[in-house]
Amino acid sequence: MKILITLDGTQFAEAALAPACRLMDGRGTEVHLLQVIEDSRPLVSSTRSWEPPGRDPIIFRSNFGDMESAPTYRVQDPELNRQVDERLDQEAQEYLGGVCAKLNSDNVITKVIRSDKVEDAIKDYATEQGFDFIFMATHARTGLPGLFIGRVASDLLRNLDIPLVLVRPRDK
Repeated sequence: MKILITLDGTQFAEAALAPACRLMDGRGTEVHLLQVIEDSRPLVSSTRSWEPPGRDPIIFRSNFGDMESAPTYRVQDPELNRQVDERLDQEAQEYLGGVCAKLNSDNVITKVIRSDKVEDAIKDYATEQGFDFIFMATHARTGLPGLFIGRVASDLLRNLDIPLVLVRPRDK
């Protein structure tokens, strides 16, 4: 069996790990941890001297608990952008490595993909690899707002023939 778990570097997304691990039955289940780094982030002109106090001058990511509202600011400087890209890739690999260590399995593969559209990257990778299940966390709401799920989850549900397990993180 092959399982894909999509992660974005947040504890919220890691809620998909526990249910996926319950499906890993010790019979050689292959697990892929995927983090997609979205390239289409707003740019800050290099003519501005903008640097958040106390932050790394190469990259500043505001984190409001929702990756849709957490842009990565990049300057219009090819060398600096290359450094930012390398740093983001390295951070994603380190993050996935840490998650991998928690899974206590020898059959875990980590993958970082850079893409303009997260949902397209997940669809392409899932189709290419032939997964049996995909696990991901989503913002599930109760009542009328509960009719809606996130953009990525909604797109995957509509356009993918692989069973998708959407996990709603529990409130603490």
